[in-house]
Amino acid sequence: MKWQLYFAINLWLLAAGPIPPALAHDGESQQVNLASQGWPVDSFTLVDQYGNAFTQERLQGQWTFVLFGDTHCGQPCAAALSALVAVEQRIARAKAIETTQVLFVSLDPERDTPEILRRYLTSFHERFAGVSGSLQTLKRLTEDLGASVPHRAPIR
Repeated sequence: MKWQLYFAINLWLLAAGPIPPALAHDGESQQVNLASQGWPVDSFTLVDQYGNAFTQERLQGQWTFVLFGDTHCGQPCAAALSALVAVEQRIARAKAIETTQVLFVSLDPERDTPEILRRYLTSFHERFAGVSGSLQTLKRLTEDLGASVPHRAPIR
């Protein structure tokens, strides 16, 4: 079987601080502890679905849901992206939507060009960002985030 069938999707929440323990309700103000420096990620440069540079600065001040996969991953990636669509819809009316982003990181830069990423992600949500880059940069980023990637994935 192809490695995509075994691909473990890693979904990470990067943030400026930890998630508050209290559950938020629509219309209520939410407080975030900004004392934390967030998840440490070394500098990187990837290319987004529009062919523009995407660096760690685009993560700062944002709640970022990061999904590792590729456009050929099939049902596991589609299910995770669909769940993230539901999250976007849930917070669409809240002020939190202004500082929340979804980042799909393709681990198959040879096949997932910016154009392919753009077409793939548009079918889920126009706000979702898709990025990829060199195998070396992707490997470093997955290591920084503690993501496990099957040994048959392109970045190994």
